[in-house]
Amino acid sequence: MPFVFNPATQADLTVTAWVRLTTANAGAPTILQQEDGSGPGRAWLYLNPAGQLASFLGNTATTSSATLLTGIWYHVALVKTGSDLQIYVNGAASGSPTTRTVESCVGAMRIGTHKSTTNQHWDGLIDEVRFYNRALSGSELATVAAWSPLAATGAQVFRTTHSLAANGSQDLLTPAGDGVANLLKYAFNMLGSDTGQAAALATPNASAGLPFVDVDGTGKLRVTYIRRKISSNPGVTYAVEFSDALATWAVNGFATEGTPTSINATFERVTITDSVTAPDKRFACVRVTIP
Repeated sequence: MPFVFNPATQADLTVTAWVRLTTANAGAPTILQQEDGSGPGRAWLYLNPAGQLASFLGNTATTSSATLLTGIWYHVALVKTGSDLQIYVNGAASGSPTTRTVESCVGAMRIGTHKSTTNQHWDGLIDEVRFYNRALSGSELATVAAWSPLAATGAQVFRTTHSLAANGSQDLLTPAGDGVANLLKYAFNMLGSDTGQAAALATPNASAGLPFVDVDGTGKLRVTYIRRKISSNPGVTYAVEFSDALATWAVNGFATEGTPTSINATFERVTITDSVTAPDKRFACVRVTIP
């Protein structure tokens, strides 16, 4: 198809797309490619041999820190601001911005294939390809991604932001050695710059944000915890479970939930009160699950 932008002369621009890879071939699966002035072609977005999203618009490759796995939808973007190129995945910057001498592209644009015929086709799906004649901000990209029914959940964005495996295989790791899994730090708002939060997954934080259990005035267990609002598309569910002997756990259908207290647009605080009064032994936990 004809393409009006020449990235060598267009000061600022953005390209975005939704992509899902079915099979990762041994070459460089290409999302977008355009011939340059001499004919060989420049890859706007493609996967390098390590499976990382990359761009070869410049004199050398710009590589993100995100590995795209098969069977998962990703929102990808390449933003050019002057001579700086930045890759985004699921609305979050991936890797550091790189300064490149962006080369001229004046030929036909190809989607899902490359001028070369050797293992450079995209074996999967590509949707909602968009071009902008300006550099979109990170917040704008997050909004664009959220408009689509393919929008990444908060959990998927969290994995991308913290360079975790997109398939969830690193969700239960504890890189800080504090016994609190990565997924729980996401679910209970334990990461950030506020008092008690940790700046990174590798920084210990074993208390602030975790559920609080006490006994109300009638001898019933009461669990207070922070959860992500459903409206924020969190990608996780919460269930307060009780047990008498730690052998089996179950949600108590007779427990009562108080009115949630809103913290901000993403989080709220809620209290669940057990229906059992003064048992000999009673335990409670909050189970966090990615459906």
